[in-house]
Order: sequence, then C-alpha cells, then structure tokens
Amino acid sequence: GAKSWNRALLGATKGGHKDLVQFFIDKGADDWNRALYGASKGGHKDLVQFFIDKGADDWNWALCGASQGGHKDLVQLCIDKGAYCWNEALYEASIGGHKELIQLFIDKGAKDWFWARQGALLGGHEQLIEFFENKQQEQLNR
Repeated sequence: GAKSWNRALLGATKGGHKDLVQFFIDKGADDWNRALYGASKGGHKDLVQFFIDKGADDWNWALCGASQGGHKDLVQLCIDKGAYCWNEALYEASIGGHKELIQLFIDKGAKDWFWARQGALLGGHEQLIEFFENKQQEQLNR
C-alpha cells in the first residue's frame, strides 16, 4: 500500500533520485512531509521546493532533517517558515557534528544537553561529547 511507497519515497528523496521520487508518487506515495524531511536531510533544494508545492508544511521535521545534514540554507528556510524545535534540531546537528548549527540552536534557546550529548555520541564526535558533558555539569551546578 501507500505506506510502503511512502517509506521508499523517503529513501529516494534523501538520495535526490528524482526519477524514483516520481515512480513512487505514481505508485501512490503521498506523505509530503516525510518526503520534505528526506529532501531536507539530503540537501536537495529542488525536491524541497517540489514537496512544498505539493503541500508539505511540517517545518520542524524538515528542520531536523536539514540540521542533521548540515544544510544551513535549508535550516534557515525552515526557521523562516516557522520551525522552532531547537532541542530536537540541536540533537540532529550533534549527530552530524555541525558546530555552526549547534551554536545557532543554543543561541535560539536549546538546552537539552543530555540529548545533544546522545546525538554527539551517535555521530562519534568526541569534542562535542565533552562540550555537552560540560554544559550538563554547569546546569547541574546551578
């Protein structure tokens, strides 16, 4: 059914495979927000616009995808559209080790150091792990 085509669509959008995207849509895929997330994660601006035109509007989910992928322009697009899930975006940016985005989300108010550390662990970013452990300790000492 459509659910399995939607999962396939997610993979195709992450990889930027426009021919497969169209194939899965023709087969019945219709989860535009999932596709927007995949396109954002992969950094495929043309596919991001394609799914916006189709009605995708889950900017927080798209922000998470763009954050893990380190795509600053797409992160800004999501913020401009109203995304505000700073802690989730911090976690995703930590997986990818994207320091500039990490700082952006901290500046915006993210402060879930435990989950940020988990993201850094998942991504294997030792300096970030230490950074978030220190942030967590500072928070506990207040």
